[in-house]
Amino acid sequence: MPTFGREPTFGSMILLIIAGLLMLWSRPRRLTTLDDYSRFLLYAELVERALKDKKSFGKWTLPPPFQSTKDVFCIRMNRMVNAYRKISISNLDLTVPKAPLHEEVEIRLFLDEETDLVEVRFWYEKKLLGTQRVKKN
Repeated sequence: MPTFGREPTFGSMILLIIAGLLMLWSRPRRLTTLDDYSRFLLYAELVERALKDKKSFGKWTLPPPFQSTKDVFCIRMNRMVNAYRKISISNLDLTVPKAPLHEEVEIRLFLDEETDLVEVRFWYEKKLLGTQRVKKN
């Protein structure tokens, strides 16, 4: 790999890998020509400069309906609400407040490592119906 007069560091190698992945995701084909390789080096240089200037990625915000990062970085599943406004997950019955009967609700499970509890968040049509904390089994 050409270094252009400088010794490659571990960080620059990681940046080259990231830039290569970005290029491959934007245009899925192999580096077969000198032009492709030049484009790869340009992406790598742009990523390295952006990370050095700490301008690489804009401010991250939550998508509109969500209220917490617990709604984004979680385990998701869907369950049908029964006639008693309850759902079942692994033989554990949970009451879903304000849920319409016999409709499917989205469940988002967030594990809290410090307290060893699982926060269960119930969503229906982009609205948070309620939350419950359950001991992790």
